[in-house]
Amino acid sequence: MEKILNKINKYSLFALVFLVPLFFLPFTQNILNYPKRVLMLFLVAISLIAWLVKQKMKGEITLKGINKGFYWVSGLLLVTFVLASVFSQWMGVSFWGMPYSVADSLLSFLVLILLSFLIIHSFQNKDYLKLIQLLIGVGALVSLFAILQLYGASLGVGASTLIGGFNVTAIFAAVLLPLALALLFHTSEKKWFLGIGSSILLLSIVLINFKAAWLVLMLGVLVSLFFSTWSSEFNLNWSLVLMGCLALALFFFLFRFTLPFLPARPPEISLGLSSEYDIVRGTLQESFKNKILGSGPATFSFEYSQHHSSLINRTPFWGTRFNQGNSVLWDWVVTKGILGGLALVALWGFALWKGLKRVVQPDTDQWGVKLGIFSSLTALIGASFLVSFNFSLWFLFWTILGVMVGLLYSGIKKIEINSKGVNVAYSSLLVLVVLLGVGLVFLQGIRYYAANQHKQGLSYSRQGNLGKAINHVSNATELSELPFNSAVDLYYRDLGQIYLNQASKVAADESQINRGLVQKSISEGAAALNRATEIAPFNSANWNVRGYFYRNLIGVQQAGELALNSYRKAAELEPASPFAHTEIGRINILMAQKDSDNREKLLNNASDALQTALDLKPDYASAHYLRAVIYDQQGDLEKAISNLEKAEVTAGEDVGLTYQLGLLYWRNNDLSKAQTKFEQAVKANANYANAHYMLGLVYDRKDQKEKAIEQFEKVAELNPDNKRVKDILSNLEQDRPALEGVGTTTAPLEGTPEEIKE
Repeated sequence: MEKILNKINKYSLFALVFLVPLFFLPFTQNILNYPKRVLMLFLVAISLIAWLVKQKMKGEITLKGINKGFYWVSGLLLVTFVLASVFSQWMGVSFWGMPYSVADSLLSFLVLILLSFLIIHSFQNKDYLKLIQLLIGVGALVSLFAILQLYGASLGVGASTLIGGFNVTAIFAAVLLPLALALLFHTSEKKWFLGIGSSILLLSIVLINFKAAWLVLMLGVLVSLFFSTWSSEFNLNWSLVLMGCLALALFFFLFRFTLPFLPARPPEISLGLSSEYDIVRGTLQESFKNKILGSGPATFSFEYSQHHSSLINRTPFWGTRFNQGNSVLWDWVVTKGILGGLALVALWGFALWKGLKRVVQPDTDQWGVKLGIFSSLTALIGASFLVSFNFSLWFLFWTILGVMVGLLYSGIKKIEINSKGVNVAYSSLLVLVVLLGVGLVFLQGIRYYAANQHKQGLSYSRQGNLGKAINHVSNATELSELPFNSAVDLYYRDLGQIYLNQASKVAADESQINRGLVQKSISEGAAALNRATEIAPFNSANWNVRGYFYRNLIGVQQAGELALNSYRKAAELEPASPFAHTEIGRINILMAQKDSDNREKLLNNASDALQTALDLKPDYASAHYLRAVIYDQQGDLEKAISNLEKAEVTAGEDVGLTYQLGLLYWRNNDLSKAQTKFEQAVKANANYANAHYMLGLVYDRKDQKEKAIEQFEKVAELNPDNKRVKDILSNLEQDRPALEGVGTTTAPLEGTPEEIKE
C-alpha cells in the first residue's frame, strides 16, 4: 500500500507538470487558465492526500532538511495573501478569482504553494531529473504549438497560445532554454531529446521576437556563463553555445526589425510603467488598509478604473479595463499592499541567496543541472519586473522553485508521529485536508459548470433564442449563489441585458404583443442588474449596464432618473472615462424629446455632460455626434453639420458616423455630399441596410430611378419581410416618388464599452 501511495503521490505530480501547460477546454469563456486551475487543484489534492496517508502509514513525517527560511518566507507570503483576501473590497473574488482570470486568487496561490511543497518532499534526485526533462519537453511542445499558430494552424484556442499570449510563450521558452542547455551538456541521457527541445525553444523566441523575452534570456544565459567558469570541469562547448545565445539575444534586442520570413503575430497590449505608477499611487492613497494590504487579490481592474490617467484616452485602448499592469511586483503592491510586496521580495531574495550559495560550490553532485535550475529561476524572477504573470507563468515559477529547493537540499528530517497526542493531531489534520480537498474540488466543479452555463446562455442569445439564453444564464446565477460559493456579478449583468433584449423583441412583434411578458422581462432584468450592483458596487461595468437598461426604457416612469443615477455612479468609479458622461448627455437629449416643458434645461444639461466627456477625450466621436444632435434639435443645422464633420475627422473609419453625417447633409438638401457619404458607408459595409436605403433616396431625388431601385433591392434582400421597402420599390417601379405614402426611420450612433452586449 505504501508503494501504491508513493506512485499516486509522484505520478500525480508528473502528470500535473506535463498536462497543465497543454490543457485547455472550450466549455467556458476562459478556455485556458480556468481549466488549468481545475486540473491542478484536482491533481494536487490527490497527490497531497496520498503523501499524507503515506506518512501516516510509515509512522513518521519525512521532510527535506532544508533551511527553515523557506517555510518562513512561504508562510509570510501566504499569510499576507490571506489577510489581503480577508480585507479585500471583494472577498469572494479574491478567494476564487474572476471566471475569466483565476491567476490572482488565494485558491490558486494556495494550490501553487502546495505544488512546490510536494515537489520538494516527494522526489529523490533521479526523480528531479525526470521532472526537469518533462518540463523541458512540455515547454518545447508549447513552443511548437505557438510556432504552428504563427504560421496559420488552428488549434482551437483562437489568437492565444496554449499558455496565453505569444509574449507569454516567449517568456516561458526564454526561462527554460538555459535549463535545457545545462542538461544537454551535463547529462548523458536523452541528448537528442534535449537538443531538439532546446532548438524549438530558441526558434520560438526568435519567431515571436518579444523584447522582454530577449532580456530574460540574456539574464539566464549570463548567470550560466558566469558560473560555468568556476567549475573544474569547464565545458567549452556549453560556453560557446551560451555565448552564441547571448550574442543572438543582444542582436535582436538592440536591432528592432522583422525578418522577411517571420510571420506576423497578433499585437499584445499592456500598461506602461508610468501608467501603472498612477494606479499604485492612487490605490495606496485611498486608505491605510490599502497601504498595508492593498485592494485585494483579483481587484486590479477596479483600481485601474478608479485611478488611471486620462492620457490613456489618447490611445486606441482608452476603453480597455486592464486586469494586470506592467510587472508582477507593482501588481502585487496594488492588490496586496506594501506588506505583500515585501513578502514577495523576501521569497525572491531567499530563493536567489540559497541557490547562489550552492551554485558557487562547483564540485557538488549534478552541479551543471543545479546551475541550469538556478539560471532559469533567476531569469524568471527577472521577468517578473518586466511583465505581469498569468497562471502558466506562476505555475512555472513555483515548479522551478520546488525543483531547485528539493535538488539543492537533499538532507532528510524525520518527525515521529507514534505518540498518542501527535497521532491524534496528525489524523485530524489528514481528515481536514481530505474534507477541504474534496470540498474545494466539488465547489470548483460547480463554479466551472456555472461558467459553462453562462457561456451557453450567451451563445443562445447571439442566436436569438432568448428563452434558452435566460434559462442557462439563470442557472449560472443560481449556482454562484450556493453556500460557500461567491456570487458573480458578470452573470447577473448579462442576464439583465438578455431580459431587456427579450422585452424589446416581444414589444416589437406587432402581430401579438404579450404585455405581461414584456413587463415580466423588464422586472426580472431590473432585479438582475440590481443584484449585480449589490454584489460589486465598485465595478463601473455594473452601473454602465444598469444605465443602458433604463436608458432603453425612457418614457416609463422614473426610467430616465434611474439611468442618470446609474451613469453618475459609473462616472464616479471611472472618472477618467468619457463614456458615462456621454451617456448622461444622451439620456438628457432623449428626455428632452419627451418633456417639452423642460426641454431647454435638459439640453443644457446634456451639453454640459458632453463637454466634460470631450475635456477627457477631445476626439470622442460619440460625444461630438450628440453635440450635433443638440444643435440639430435647437434648429441650428449648420452647427450640427460642422460638429459632425469634426467628429468624422477624429473618429477615423467610423461607418456609423459617416452615415449620420450623410443624414444631416440630406436634411440640409445637400444631395451631392449626402451621396458621397452614403456611398462611402456602403463601400465600407456592403450589408449596411440603412446606408443603402438613404442612398436609394438620394438617387430617387436626383431622378436616377434605376440606381434607386438597385439600392432598395439590396435593402429588400437584407430585410425580406420589411413592408416599407416593398412599398418603396412599388413606387419606383411605377415611376412615383420613393416615399410617396411611406415614412422613414433612422438610428442614433452609439459608442459602448465591452460589458454592453447589443
